[in-house]
Amino acid sequence: MIDPRFRTQKAAPASTLSTAAQLALALLLGIATGIAVQMLLLHNNTSACDKSLRESGGLFCMRDDEWGARVEAVRRSAERECALHRQCCTSDLRRREFECFEPVWSCLEERVGAVGDGGKWLCEVDRIRALARETRRACLIYSFGSNGDYSFEQHAHERMPECEIFTFDPTVNLRKYPPPSFLKFLPWGISTVDNVSARAELGRLAKPGAQMFRLQTMMQLLGHAGREVSVMKIDVEGAEYRVFEDLSREDFFPFRQIQLETHRPHNNVLLHEQLRRAGYAVFHKEPNYLGPTKYQEWAFVKLSPSIFADVAATPQTTSHNS
Repeated sequence: MIDPRFRTQKAAPASTLSTAAQLALALLLGIATGIAVQMLLLHNNTSACDKSLRESGGLFCMRDDEWGARVEAVRRSAERECALHRQCCTSDLRRREFECFEPVWSCLEERVGAVGDGGKWLCEVDRIRALARETRRACLIYSFGSNGDYSFEQHAHERMPECEIFTFDPTVNLRKYPPPSFLKFLPWGISTVDNVSARAELGRLAKPGAQMFRLQTMMQLLGHAGREVSVMKIDVEGAEYRVFEDLSREDFFPFRQIQLETHRPHNNVLLHEQLRRAGYAVFHKEPNYLGPTKYQEWAFVKLSPSIFADVAATPQTTSHNS
């Protein structure tokens, strides 16, 4: 009789896991399933993120407690910066420019356009696309200042086919730099006055027949009055300060995002205060390495102006002629 201790035992299948491993796997699967279910419920049940949707124009969907924490963090930053900004722009501009106006909001960022000058950082690209599909209305992208370089528009078209793209530039030689067919190009310059010859404002840089308009008028002429512009890219070589001061006077900020290059650090305090007052928060900042050190690239996303109502400094009128 064979001792039971020496009997051949039937080997367990190689795929059989120990009890502990099975429990661990079940736990991980349960956690993953729970997170997926929570995310699905959050996006399918908009009431679960109603506050964030309302205060971000539909761009962000978060639980109220998470949204509240993020809003309080950006408000604390705004309180500190309102005093700091004026200090930053009173002396040693080039050095202190890098210390001021830091990003205070985070989102899923994506670079659209060429590497280097011309490319811009956008926030929540897929959400912009989803909103266009949900509303069955094309999103709008406005690009002011191209200098014949359409790399931003090309990549934006590929990445966001749901959007209509409009490029405005009164200085481009269209024979030398023809725009791509998907693009709606207009030889208009953005200004603080309407229906003025571009030559009158820009001199010989402007092409014959090019005109200057206020943004409000442009949108009316294009049939976009009352609509939101999902992305506004603007690089107008110093004219940005007069443009945003004009928009601020009428509180006219129909842009969900602004991608902006600034050129005069001593004017940036007023510009940032105007945008903060309108509800914009910086989510990206970088120098333009191909230009003078005073040139800076900024990316803003619009939240509810009420978030900053009691912390944003009241913009002070100043001259942008320098």
